[in-house]
Amino acid sequence: MLFLFLFFKKIITPLFSNSHNSVYHAIFYKFVVTIIKSNDVPTLKNLFTKTKFLTRMVEQYDDPKTFGCRGYILLISNVLRLTCDSQKPSDYIPTMLTSHHTWKDFEPKLREQTMAQVEIAVEDDPTFQRPLPHVGPLSITQENDDMISFLARILKAGDIDLGSQCTTPFLSFFFFSSPFFF
Repeated sequence: MLFLFLFFKKIITPLFSNSHNSVYHAIFYKFVVTIIKSNDVPTLKNLFTKTKFLTRMVEQYDDPKTFGCRGYILLISNVLRLTCDSQKPSDYIPTMLTSHHTWKDFEPKLREQTMAQVEIAVEDDPTFQRPLPHVGPLSITQENDDMISFLARILKAGDIDLGSQCTTPFLSFFFFSSPFFF
């Protein structure tokens, strides 16, 4: 377990120190989602609690020095939030998040920022087409093309909670695909 702690500590540091390295962020994001999907408690403890990664993500979300990784912090936080909503309250992630004071203070901001990405503002120009919200790195496949077209249809829903039209494709993408989807 000491090895896991040291490994996670080593790979978390570049996430924040090289905040404009989107290639690293994309790989790190996939790695973290794979760990969350595994639901292995010792690994989750080492990643989020012992390294204080969860606290660091929340504290550095608004830091101008780490502004380049803000989108990935938002993505990882939403994966954690939706995972918490989909698991039993006694599982590790819901227990960790409900007892984490910094997370509880951050969650309203997370919801607000996520809603800002998915809601469609009324524009003066009726031909205005808003770009799709960023949902993380995707491979170009027919399956993902279908997800992108689905996202385009549901943007008007404005709901980011578990079970909404907005989260249904993400849950199937995050939790029911292969754990190694590089």
